[in-house]
Amino acid sequence: MTAKSRSMEFFSSAVFWGVIVLLIGVSIILKAAFNVSFPFVRILIGIFFIWLGFKVMFGIRFTNSSYSIAFSNGTLNHDAKHDDYSVTFGNATFDFTDVVITDKDQRAKVSTIFGNGTVIVSSLTPVEFEMSTAFGQVQSPGNSANGFGKSRWTSPGGDLSKPHLVIEGNAVFGKLELVTR
Repeated sequence: MTAKSRSMEFFSSAVFWGVIVLLIGVSIILKAAFNVSFPFVRILIGIFFIWLGFKVMFGIRFTNSSYSIAFSNGTLNHDAKHDDYSVTFGNATFDFTDVVITDKDQRAKVSTIFGNGTVIVSSLTPVEFEMSTAFGQVQSPGNSANGFGKSRWTSPGGDLSKPHLVIEGNAVFGKLELVTR
């Protein structure tokens, strides 16, 4: 599927047309009931530029897959063949409890943009959690990064000189939390 056809999918999606119909309805009610003009076209253009900005900055596809969630809730399970997971305008649980550490580090990048995410790892797995945030919050047991900043958490007893799980956790206008079980 080409980038152009994916963009066209968004413009033909229920989310896009639902927002358009909702804005038209709100503008009609405001004009009729309160004699308030609603800048429908300006808002529509603003929404388009916000969407386009996220797409350019983060390469985000606004569709759900086994590695990303957009505009909904769900659980994403670890896949050794994939290392990039994201949630945009939604809530996600990233389940990394089945990670098997072999002869090299396992790496994963988890991003939360305008949403909430929870990363679950096994308490038996050695983990290094690299936290980064911009207008958001990233938490791990006993450590956090708020607003703007970076921080790092290592699982208790984790030996970073041996192979381990490395998770890069990013939050932009959202919250991401690491939980051990």
